[in-house]
Amino acid sequence: MAGEAARLREQAKKLPPGGEQILLLRKVRQIETALRVDAWLASPEGSQTSGVISRCSRAGKDDF
Repeated sequence: MAGEAARLREQAKKLPPGGEQILLLRKVRQIETALRVDAWLASPEGSQTSGVISRCSRAGKDDF
């Protein structure tokens, strides 16, 4: 995924400012965010949150 983000970033640099460039950069940010979340969940600190994530996924929308 990191390679895809780098490729899209380079592609966006070649485009004139505008809608297509914005969409590519948004996709880059989404990929980078996914990479950070994945790294966090794979870390010892991230593994400690599994109970919180499970409780949140079971919670109803009225619980928040």
